[in-house]
Amino acid sequence: MFDHVTIRVADLSASKGFYDSAFATIDFAGTPFVGEELCEWEDFSIAPADASHPAAQRLHLGFRAPSRARVGIALRKREPDRMQFRGEHGSISFVSGDEPTEHAHLAFGVPDDSRVDEFHRVALAAGYRDNGPPGERPEYHAGYYGAYVLDPDGHNVEAVSHNRN
Repeated sequence: MFDHVTIRVADLSASKGFYDSAFATIDFAGTPFVGEELCEWEDFSIAPADASHPAAQRLHLGFRAPSRARVGIALRKREPDRMQFRGEHGSISFVSGDEPTEHAHLAFGVPDDSRVDEFHRVALAAGYRDNGPPGERPEYHAGYYGAYVLDPDGHNVEAVSHNRN
């Protein structure tokens, strides 16, 4: 369902170490791309928080374990980014209550650029705030075409067409 999920973290190095350990625990075989501004394991990435992009808070991430036996090995992380990891299934959930989840980035893949344009138009008409108009984003890869809006809780929601033909 998601094309990719990115979360901002307070300490990129410490968080990379955490996710490396977590993914080893559930036998995730991916090798991350590591750059100064991003660590990416397939469709999940972490990036450093800054004044314009605060660290995600109160977000639950679940990653699929290869077997029930591996589910018994669970890691929990509360600091510095107050994230939680459980190796039971693939999921993401927002926390409700007095202090809801903050600052998540969720991207939905769409089949072509016109759907990105439509997503952006419909979201703005529905009252979402613009966070980046439709357009090429070559800094991600050739053919990356995306648009961003902020939902009512301030999450950065994206529609993206990869155009990798």
